Amino acid sequence: DMIGEVVKVVINSMSLVSSLSLVERLTDDLMSNTLRARADRMIWFSISVKVARLQLELGNEQKLVDFCHNCGKMFLAENHWEAACDAFLEASKIYHGIGDPTHVKRMLKEAILANI
Repeated sequence: DMIGEVVKVVINSMSLVSSLSLVERLTDDLMSNTLRARADRMIWFSISVKVARLQLELGNEQKLVDFCHNCGKMFLAENHWEAACDAFLEASKIYHGIGDPTHVKRMLKEAILANI
């Protein structure tokens, strides 16, 4: 459909945008209006991965860990236990790298619960 095609063009163009704030505003708008109405999680995931890569390039670990945690929660909601566990473990690694032991423990607990 037309909306899906527009979203794909936007996703593919994100790597050309150098302003992270512009990308965040665009993705927030897309995700809040179009994607929630359509409940299209795969497009949401694709956009979020692009934003997470941009965050990683800019060294913004907190946004990246938020992305991992949100993916873990999404995977839990869809009963994809292994993917949820992987997302929570990835978030714990990032928290460990930035020296936040409290959040490392929380992510590890969520990973264990997802794995049960």
